[in-house]
Amino acid sequence: MRYIFLVICLCFVGAVFAAETAPVAGDEDLRATLERVEGERAAAEKEKQLLVEQLRDSRKREEAQAKLLEKAQGTPAAFASLQGKVNELQVQLEAVARERDDFRQRLDQSRLRNSAEIMEEIRETPAGTAPERKSDLFKTLEQDRSKVEEKLQKARISLEEEKNRREQAENVARDLGKKANELEDKVKGLEKTLAETMAEAEKKGGDAQALVSRLQEAESEVKPTLEKYADLHERFENLQVKLRKIEDMLKDALRRAEIAEAEKAQGREKVERKMDKLKAYIDLQNRRAVRLYYNLGVLHFQEGEYKKAETQFLEALKIDPDDGYTHYNLGVLYDEKLNNKAFAAHYYREFVRLMPEAPEAMHVKEWQVAAEESSAFGKKLK
Repeated sequence: MRYIFLVICLCFVGAVFAAETAPVAGDEDLRATLERVEGERAAAEKEKQLLVEQLRDSRKREEAQAKLLEKAQGTPAAFASLQGKVNELQVQLEAVARERDDFRQRLDQSRLRNSAEIMEEIRETPAGTAPERKSDLFKTLEQDRSKVEEKLQKARISLEEEKNRREQAENVARDLGKKANELEDKVKGLEKTLAETMAEAEKKGGDAQALVSRLQEAESEVKPTLEKYADLHERFENLQVKLRKIEDMLKDALRRAEIAEAEKAQGREKVERKMDKLKAYIDLQNRRAVRLYYNLGVLHFQEGEYKKAETQFLEALKIDPDDGYTHYNLGVLYDEKLNNKAFAAHYYREFVRLMPEAPEAMHVKEWQVAAEESSAFGKKLK
C-alpha cells in the first residue's frame, strides 16, 4: 500500500515537473496544462483517500478478528452455557405449547357455550333493542389468548437467538476442535521425536562414558597449567596493588603540582601588581621630572639664559616627546631669541600636531608659516 502511494506521488511530481518545464505556447496551452495537472493532482488525492480508507478497514477487520479470538478462548464454557439455555427454552416452549392447546380447547368450548347463550338472549330480547354480550368470560379468554400469544412470540424470538448463538458457538467449537487436532498431531510428533532422541541417547551412553574418562584425563593434564595460572594471577594482583600505589603517588604529585602552579600564578599576579605600581610610580616621577625641566627652562628663559633654557626644554622632551607646551616654548625660543627659524618652524608644527584644539593653535600656525618663509628666504640669501 505504501508503494502504491509512493508511485502515485511520483507520478504527480513528474506531471508537475513536466508541466513546469514544458515550453509555453500561449495562454490556452498553459491553462490546459494547469487544468490537466490539477486533474491529476485531484485523482492522486482521491486515490490516496481510498488507500487510507482501505487501511482503516483492514485495521478494523484485524481488531474484529482479535476480539473473536478473545471470545473463542472461552468458547467451551460459553457453548455449554448456551446449550443449557437452549434446553431450558425448549422446555419452556413445550410448556407454552401445551398451555396453548389447552387454551384452544377451552376457547372452543366457551365459543359453543357463548353462542348458545347469545341465541337465547336474542330470542328473549325485545324487538328494536340490541342484545348485550356477556363479555366477562369473553374478555378473560381474549386476554388469556393475547398473553399466550405474546409468550409464544417471545419464546420464538429467544429460541431463534439461542439457535444463532448455538450455531456461532458450534462454528467456534469446530475451529477449536481443528486447532486441538493440529496441536495433538504436533504433540504426537514431538513425542515421537523425544522417543527417537532418548533411543539415540541410550545408544550413545557408552560414548558418554568414554567422554567422561577423556575429560578426567584432560583435567589431570590441565591441572599443572591451572596451578601456573593461579600463581600468575596472584602475581598479577600484586602488580595491580603496586600500580594502584603508583597511581596514588602520581595523583598526589599532580595535586602538589597544581598547588605549586596556583602559588606560582598568585606570585605572578603579585609581581604584576608590583610592576604596575612601579610603572605608575615611574610615570609619576617622569611627569614630575618633565614639569621640573619645563619649569627650569621657563625660569632660564625669564632670566635671559637662553641656552640653558634650550637644554632644559630638550631634557623634558627626552622624557615626554608628546608634551605640546614644551614644543611651543622651544619654538618661541628659537624664533625670538636664538634666531633659528627652521627649528622654530619645526617645534611650532609639532605643537599644532599635538594640540590642534588649543587656543594658541591658530596663532602658532601663523608663526610657523612665517618662520618657514623666513628660513627659506635666509637659505636663498646664503
